[in-house]
Amino acid sequence: MAHEATPPRRTAGRAGRDDREVREAILVATRRLLDERRFDELSVADILTAAGVARGSFYFYFAGKNQVLAELTRRAVALGHEAAEPWLASTDDPRETIRHGISEGAKLWRAEAPVLRAMVENWRSDEELGELWLSLMSSFTAGTAERIAADRAGEEQGAGEQTAGEQSAGEHTAGDRAAGEQSAGNQSVGGRGVGEQTVGEQSAVDRGIGEHTVGEQSAGALAAGEQTAGGQSDAGAVPTSSVNTDDLAAALTWLGERLYYLAAIGVEPFADEDALVDVLTHIWMSVLHPAANL
Repeated sequence: MAHEATPPRRTAGRAGRDDREVREAILVATRRLLDERRFDELSVADILTAAGVARGSFYFYFAGKNQVLAELTRRAVALGHEAAEPWLASTDDPRETIRHGISEGAKLWRAEAPVLRAMVENWRSDEELGELWLSLMSSFTAGTAERIAADRAGEEQGAGEQTAGEQSAGEHTAGDRAAGEQSAGNQSVGGRGVGEQTVGEQSAVDRGIGEHTVGEQSAGALAAGEQTAGGQSDAGAVPTSSVNTDDLAAALTWLGERLYYLAAIGVEPFADEDALVDVLTHIWMSVLHPAANL
């Protein structure tokens, strides 16, 4: 009687290594090969040779080399989120935190340039890679949008409180001036003697005081208004505009991706890391904190 063949065990060809060792060997070998050549020049056979694993072992873990690149990219982007966390959570000086986040991003791209460059150059040619890259970029965009919204809410509230305080101070000053001048006028009239003062003179004095008081109040209110406008301008708040917060965050995120990529392939002036960080910091500050960037 014929017996059914027993399927081969999946450990064949692994030379005694456990699952994590085999999978890690494939990832490490691919990462090392990307230091030497472009992703589109690599074949699965190249990876097998470099990793020292059998073809069956490779396909047990990955459907192809694109899936290996996807996993390497996930790991790199996880480090990117760690680099961005201080800015997303910080309440310190915005320039310092923004510059720190951009600088850490530049260092990450320099360290992971082969992987991230391969992803940027190939995500549009593969549906799965495309979905992954768009999803990963969206995660950065979401974090940026949340921070922008928080900054706008906090700084606009602060500007509103400052405005109310300045208006109150302006009105109080105008009132004090009016009261002082009215008192001086009354004392002057009183000094001439009540009997000597005519009703017409009282009317004229009162009218003059009233007109002067209104003028002082108007000037005080105008000064308060000018002070308020200046206070709002100098506060460095994220400006309220018709630009959607999510759209603004996406534009800043994708701008960073493009400039980091240009730096990774050696395009000047962005190959100079200091120049890259300076430019991106200036752009982010100009958009998010224009008054503070003057």
